[in-house]
Amino acid sequence: MKIRNCVLFLALMLVAVSSAAIADDGSFTWVFTSLDPVTENHVDGPEWKGFAFVYVTNMTSVAWTDFHFSIVNGPGVKILPTPAPVMSKPLYTTVIGSGENTLDYYFPSNPVAPGEGVTFTFYTDNTANKNALFGICGYPTTTVPEPSSMLALSGGLAGLVGLVARRRR
Repeated sequence: MKIRNCVLFLALMLVAVSSAAIADDGSFTWVFTSLDPVTENHVDGPEWKGFAFVYVTNMTSVAWTDFHFSIVNGPGVKILPTPAPVMSKPLYTTVIGSGENTLDYYFPSNPVAPGEGVTFTFYTDNTANKNALFGICGYPTTTVPEPSSMLALSGGLAGLVGLVARRRR
């Protein structure tokens, strides 16, 4: 009977310790049908720091060349560059904002195509103000030129071709 109680006590302690270690980690799944930002609240404490695992799916009609995260309604919460932010696609660069509450991923040579999903992992530190609740906001962007830019570019190119043709005559 004593051995069973000891084993049960040790098992409960192991569960209690491991749940406290992951209590501040957050896991989010977002599906984007437009380029509009999505914000999800995260309850934090008592460790006040942890990993954020964000899985996003591109259900828009354009490929994404970058993705942006920011902390909202959480003064003092930082997105940390170390441990290094991770993205499930290779060939990306990251930029931590000057206020340390934004994180930008750039991957123009390996865009997220429509229908494709990608996972982002980064670290948040909430030890400064110990906000019990803060928001994580994310949104994709693309560097595909808008139609008016393409029209202006093609018009300029046509003018240049016409100028070269006139000079040759």
